[in-house]
Amino acid sequence: MNKSNDFSGSMILAMIQIIIGALFLFTGLIVLSFGPEYLNKISEIGFSANFIYGLIFSFGLLFLVSGIGLRRKRRWGWLLSICVYGYLILGNLFLILNGETVDISWAVVGGIILVYLFKKDIRSSFKTNSLSRDC
Repeated sequence: MNKSNDFSGSMILAMIQIIIGALFLFTGLIVLSFGPEYLNKISEIGFSANFIYGLIFSFGLLFLVSGIGLRRKRRWGWLLSICVYGYLILGNLFLILNGETVDISWAVVGGIILVYLFKKDIRSSFKTNSLSRDC
């Protein structure tokens, strides 16, 4: 496998995921810091304020951890990234099928990233022969 190609692809994706994760975590903390007034306005939309906060914070944590796993070339990082982007695609598909108007950019980007992660050379770079490498 070409090292420069590997760096330009999976390492950039890992750094983007780490940045997205940090931004989601930061956004979750900001939402929490605004206090009950802001959270009550969110709950007027139809969602529980705790649900929204939990969703933002959880996605931030998932993006951050999967980005770190990709950066370290760990199989669990690859698997977690596939789960995160698969969930984003399925979530958007569910909303569309229920008649919601959604921005599908996350689903499109997630689909492109999934196709990239499933490329043979990328997928094989995350294969491990022993469990000790993941620890």
